[in-house]
Amino acid sequence: MNAAIHRFASGSALAVLGLACPSVAQTVPAATAVETLLAEMDRCFGRRDLDGFLACFQPVHVERHARFAQRLEQVFAFGVELTRASAVQSDWVLGSHRVSLVRAETRSARDPDRDPLVEHALMASQRTQAGETRATAWIEVDAAILGVLAAGGTGGEPPHTLRCHACNYHIDAGDDWLMVPNVKDRIGCLESLSFYSLDTDLVADLTIHLARAQTAPPARRWLRDIAMAQCRDVDPEMLPIERWTPPAYGPDMPAPALLDGARCEVPAGVPGQGASVYLAVYGRLGYLISVHGRKAALEQRVSEEVGSTVDRLLTSFTLLDSDLDPTQLEVRILEERMGSNLDGVAFTNSRFDLSFPGIDGWDTRLDAGAYAFDATWSCPRQSGRFRLRGLEPPRGYSRWTPEAADMVLAPMLRELELFEARTRSEWIRMPDEPKSDGFRWRLDLENHDGKRAGARHHALTVRLAEDLMVVTDAESDSADEIRILKRSDGELKRGR
Repeated sequence: MNAAIHRFASGSALAVLGLACPSVAQTVPAATAVETLLAEMDRCFGRRDLDGFLACFQPVHVERHARFAQRLEQVFAFGVELTRASAVQSDWVLGSHRVSLVRAETRSARDPDRDPLVEHALMASQRTQAGETRATAWIEVDAAILGVLAAGGTGGEPPHTLRCHACNYHIDAGDDWLMVPNVKDRIGCLESLSFYSLDTDLVADLTIHLARAQTAPPARRWLRDIAMAQCRDVDPEMLPIERWTPPAYGPDMPAPALLDGARCEVPAGVPGQGASVYLAVYGRLGYLISVHGRKAALEQRVSEEVGSTVDRLLTSFTLLDSDLDPTQLEVRILEERMGSNLDGVAFTNSRFDLSFPGIDGWDTRLDAGAYAFDATWSCPRQSGRFRLRGLEPPRGYSRWTPEAADMVLAPMLRELELFEARTRSEWIRMPDEPKSDGFRWRLDLENHDGKRAGARHHALTVRLAEDLMVVTDAESDSADEIRILKRSDGELKRGR
């Protein structure tokens, strides 16, 4: 570990061990002091001064800030000369902290005319007893969603209560937590919010998942699968899974008949840290709440202040409509959140004005997760499968380019054994509209040359528009079926 990161972690040793930390802040810093702190951080960033950058922090959340520091170290290790300009777009006071929405633009000296990488973060800061302003948290945020949340707040402050009609749930952060919508290209699920305690090393993550199977597994089995994916080196028997019902439900408000739930304690990779994980399942939808932080804080009882803070958050979680048909909920999520719809085998997406007639006689399924849309057609008789996925430009990019697409596609191509095929293929510039259907670039890849008997055939086509990358993925054991699927791919249309 880098020496600067080691010193940062050592300075937080009392928190890691679960011991009381000396008070480091007493008052809310002035807005001008926050701007001065940001300017110093930008100067350190431009000098690739990791020690200086981390000296601007006195973090509350030890493990998460250590990961942030490691990512920053990796950026500096490239040795590329970068400049960063940060500005506060709005701010508000939460307890003894000033919370600022920061917009940061990063440019490369090698290519100054290129569009900057734009990132948004919520920075919490305090004024220490010595009179210095220090950042206590730096949290990457999806600014577009934050803008929606802030619509009902005052002075830029997001509301404390979230009622999500599409996903059918309610949760209340109260005055205890900073509620943050997570960056969408990192969450890997339908929706993700984090709740940060700015006074204690505790973070609660709420993630919404749609099971890929037509029927979700029982809550205890689903939670065990999730826990084992996070803790690959832990014996499954060491993760006892208990039944759980969201605490808002009881004699006065019976739990919905179709609601299933489970909970478990998950060990963390850092000494003194842990996680309490809760899962509520309604139809194919899973509401996962993971509370991470110091074990000492997690283990405090309800009578303790920190314990009651966590309990108040858990107790605030309920379904908005306890009688809603889970199948209708699934359709509503896909239509309202993603704009996707299936009419028989025909697929449409209203957000991107996209249509695909589908494949007659094949089974169809819509999924929700990290993609703008995700639909799959499967042959009920043979091995054929056709998957249609859409991706919006990655974090920090205003539009898709072939270079940005290659960066995002690389892990997918390795997984599909198409990375070698990429080295033999080039992006093709599409003709002017309307023949291009709004797409500017196209890439065609195939991993089978017809010589390997029994090999799985795989063909992938990528189309780029400024606001959308569409990936169609055809796979089969039959070369004839692949040819049919490739012809079907040509029927994909976009209106805009």
